[in-house]
Amino acid sequence: MKVVVLILAILISSWANAVQPVFAIDGVAVRGFDVVAYFTQQQPVPGKLEFATQWGGVSWQFSSQQNLEQFRDDPERYVPQFGGFCSLTMAHGSSIPINPEAWAIHDGRLYLFIFPAARETWQMNPKQLIQRAESRWRTVTAQSNR
Repeated sequence: MKVVVLILAILISSWANAVQPVFAIDGVAVRGFDVVAYFTQQQPVPGKLEFATQWGGVSWQFSSQQNLEQFRDDPERYVPQFGGFCSLTMAHGSSIPINPEAWAIHDGRLYLFIFPAARETWQMNPKQLIQRAESRWRTVTAQSNR
């Protein structure tokens, strides 16, 4: 019994510490855009170097000290789904970079897209596409942690 508990603890610990890939160019997530601003200002806002933090192995930039602090308090609330890769193409099994101007918030989560037409296609059936993308994302994250 103790061995089973120990094995479960190791598995849970390694799952919790798994590194998820994040789309970043030169180590900067979301092309330097402020992920908190999507929620608070309902628009993409470029971040500034002076308001940056490290999380998930990459740098996240913000447009204000307040947004930086909000992110630090709860990063999981603000990070885009699927590591910031295009949500529509993830549903079809591809990790494609994004355009920070093409975005949507659905059920309190940020989704990014390669271009506005991809967002429009995704918005026709977000629930089904999210389920498909989540399934494929589990494969991507599993492969990145080997």
